[in-house]
Amino acid sequence: MSHSTAEDYANAIRSSNNVFGSTKQTNSIRNLSHNTIKYTKSLTIIESRFFESLVENETLSSLASFDNDPDNGNQPIRRFYLICRGLRRNATKEIINTAVLWFATKFFKKKSPLILESASDEAIATAMYQPNTAQTKLKDLFRCFSRQGIPYSLSKDFNGEGEIQAFFKKNMAIAAKHRPLEYGHKPMASQFDQDEDRKLRTLQMQPYLNYDDCLKSMVWKMGKAFGVRGSIEMCDLTFNKVTVGLMD
Repeated sequence: MSHSTAEDYANAIRSSNNVFGSTKQTNSIRNLSHNTIKYTKSLTIIESRFFESLVENETLSSLASFDNDPDNGNQPIRRFYLICRGLRRNATKEIINTAVLWFATKFFKKKSPLILESASDEAIATAMYQPNTAQTKLKDLFRCFSRQGIPYSLSKDFNGEGEIQAFFKKNMAIAAKHRPLEYGHKPMASQFDQDEDRKLRTLQMQPYLNYDDCLKSMVWKMGKAFGVRGSIEMCDLTFNKVTVGLMD
């Protein structure tokens, strides 16, 4: 068969079950993934939440429906991807911005559902994800877009008036105002214990008389000073989490 266009070649490759030699080897290579199962699952979840939100919007709901993809052997594809992929255009940027903004009005903790229009600032603050979590989830969503040939960047292309970043900046400011002690401040990070000395004495340890107690005290003090300085800090350091042995 003669192939005159890139689409023809791509369709021929997709339909071949032995393009990499044997059928077994072809299937094996095609099933390989650079991403972890956890990361792949996170992409699936955020993509599903996005399209579920579009279904609820009368104007945007048709973007969540499926069409046949002429560039992929007429396989089903979301209309949103079919319309917005390819070259950058003002129209596609407006569609993406509006769709993601609509999703953002629903993008709150699942345990704290709210209707943004009628919600108080306190309710919005309670329902907001931590900044790093929100940023990661949105990056995952735009990763899904990129896989489908949508060439826009969340951090570079949606910073203007009435665009995605402005919306999150406003709501994050509300959350920071009403949750000043923990919003954006690593709420699970380890913290200094003012009462540490009393707690150690309550254990009735005798580090000056008992070798084991001396060793435990030393491990605790050194562990606190040096062991919780990683980027992801431990919230508690207990003796059963420490292995003590002799160096070779």
